[in-house]
Amino acid sequence: MKNLVKTIVLALVLMCGATSANAQLSEGENAIGVNFGYGVGSNDFGNLGLGIRYNRHLSDALRLDLNGMYYFKSGLPGMDSFAGYSKGDLEEYTSGKSTSWFDVNLNAHYLFSVADNIYVYPIFGFTTMFGKTDFKWNEVATKDANVPAGQKMGGSYSDNHFRFGVNLGFGGQYNITDDFGLTLEAKYKLVSSHNKFGHFNVALGCVVMF
Repeated sequence: MKNLVKTIVLALVLMCGATSANAQLSEGENAIGVNFGYGVGSNDFGNLGLGIRYNRHLSDALRLDLNGMYYFKSGLPGMDSFAGYSKGDLEEYTSGKSTSWFDVNLNAHYLFSVADNIYVYPIFGFTTMFGKTDFKWNEVATKDANVPAGQKMGGSYSDNHFRFGVNLGFGGQYNITDDFGLTLEAKYKLVSSHNKFGHFNVALGCVVMF
């Protein structure tokens, strides 16, 4: 994960060597769009996401981006047995694969023009994440469980999560026309709880500008 953060920081530095945004994007311009994303949690479990966004340019180069994305639950965890695990253990283990997430982000972008209608930008902002873990199990007890071997075990687990943190990343936008563009972004969410819920996200989207 340290290498990932270093890569993001290096990309931000390289962007600063590009030329500033041209007049095709101007102060007061707005945009709305949709994002299709993939998020990876600290346990390397991935979740597909779908979101919406709203942009407003404060100047030709500086814009604010308000967006939200829902990450779908990707499946149940692959533990042999939950016997002997505390609620905290389960929460840590299931933070990605068996949990759905919804996040709300407020970011700032500073756009640099690198070619006609192509822009790159660093991303810095804040994120709020809401999660819901909910599943049932019915598996054969292992030899470590405090029950007779072969006995069926069943139960359920449910918990809500709330995290607040910082977004750090970079993105690009290609304006196909004056009113329509494609975006690609990658960012890492530095969130609370000892970074157990750190989240890397890649999103492909489209925007309509007006």
